[in-house]
Order: sequence, then structure tokens, then C-alpha cells
Amino acid sequence: MATDRDRLFFGGQLRLRRLAEGLSLTELARRVHYSKGHLSKVETGQKTATPELARLVDANLNASGRLVALLAGTPGPGGETVALARRDVLTLGSTVLIAGLDLPVRPAVAPALPTRRAQALARTPRVPASAALREGQGHALAGDYYRFRTVMDYATSVMEHVDQAREEGPLGSAVVVDPVRAASGWSLYDLGRPAEGAAILDGEIKRIPARAARAYSRYAVRCALEHATAGELDRACDLSEALLGHIDAVASATIRYDVRKLTATLGRWRGHRRVGPLLRELNISLQTAAASD
Repeated sequence: MATDRDRLFFGGQLRLRRLAEGLSLTELARRVHYSKGHLSKVETGQKTATPELARLVDANLNASGRLVALLAGTPGPGGETVALARRDVLTLGSTVLIAGLDLPVRPAVAPALPTRRAQALARTPRVPASAALREGQGHALAGDYYRFRTVMDYATSVMEHVDQAREEGPLGSAVVVDPVRAASGWSLYDLGRPAEGAAILDGEIKRIPARAARAYSRYAVRCALEHATAGELDRACDLSEALLGHIDAVASATIRYDVRKLTATLGRWRGHRRVGPLLRELNISLQTAAASD
């Protein structure tokens, strides 16, 4: 739990970076879709920033993961180690989604970042591509956009050499047509760039086969969360309403966790004509899913 000192230090750093970027509190609030009053209380240490808010302000103030690291109490991207307290990502042994896969990682520990040497030793390009996706997600969770982009570009170049017609494996196109692009869209939320991530996932979910209901639900919920975080409420509601019949039917901790984050995000706009009724239905779906466990 954040102490008064933690809140004051984070708020002070947020204010210094905002002023250095020449942004008013009103403008920053507009960009991150939080109220000016809420941001003011975070800057003065009266409120604790959520992980979502830390990611958003970090991206908008070009902090390169430093504000994200402050909230987690870890070194920034310039340090040798990033070990995030990832309560917003992992709960009750849930797993991280990368390109249609549930890849288990230990709670409270950042995913291992494979070396280029280890990747080069792989006999098949699918292995370094999969490793690169893991590494890219690690950089995204640390808020390091530059390293994330570098690794994902590398994964794209590797995937161009994969003969998917002959080589079957976890990165095949049976569920996700473009695993690197889909993983990028997924991770941009963690980088505080939800609008960019939503734009990518909007296209990718259209390419997921109808028979892959589980994968579609995961990506569509994530896409709805990104739209809601970016303040695009109607699109978030469109996706969420279409998923209401699937959330309680698909047993996935990943989906339920993102749905909880979605309800929390939408809760900031309870007065919106579509949000209020949708929140009631989402909560019912979560309760139904929990009762079936």
C-alpha cells in the first residue's frame, strides 16, 4: 500500500514532468480522460494513482516508463532490472495473454527477458519470434516504448521467414492471423497508448475465425477496455454489449480480469446514456461466471 511519502513523491514527479512538457492540468486531464480535480489530488498526494493512470500520464509526458516504475517502486528503464508489482496484470495465478496463448509467469516478477544470443540459437524462427513477443511484453509492462518497439520490429522480421504452410506451432494462424500485430495491440494498453492499441485490435479481431470464441472474447474485451480508456465510449459499449453472452460462458481468468478493469474504467462515466445499463449487465455476467467456478 502506498504511503503518504510515496504519494507525495509520485505526485511531485508527475507535476514536474507535466510542467517540463508545458502542459496545463486541464490539457493533461483531457488527454488521459481523467478529471482535472482527480489529477490535482494525485499531484498533491491526496490520491494514489492507479496503474492505469500511471501508464497514461507516463506516455503523455514522455517519461519512458519512469512514472510507471515509481508507482511500482522499481528502477526505471535505465536500470538493469525491472521487477514490477503486477497486481493489475496477474491475480490468483491468472496468466498473461500473448498472441492467443496463455503464457504463465510468476506474480510480482517481470517476465524473463531472453537474450539475443538465446534467440539466435533457436533452430526454428518460431522460437525466437515467441521469445521476442515475451520480451516485448516485458518492456511494455515496464513502460519502455522504445525497447518494446525495437523488439516487436525484430519479431516481425523473424515472422516474415516463417513458412506457416509447412511449420505448425503456437504462433500459427489457426487463431490469430498476425500474432505480432495482435500482441502489439494488446501491449499498447500497458504502455499508456490505448487509442493506438484499440486501432490495431479493431482490425485483428475481425480476422479471428468465428469458431475461436475464446480467443475472440479475449481480444474483444481487451479492445473494449482500450477504447474505454481512450474515452471512446460508444465503441467500447458496442464491443461490450456484443460480448455479454460470452463473458460468463468462457472460463478465462484473463477475460474476467480485463472485464473488471473495463467496469472500473467505464464507471467514471456512469452518467453516459449507454454506460449505466451496460455496467449492470457486465456485473451480472461477472457474478454468473464467479458462481459457476
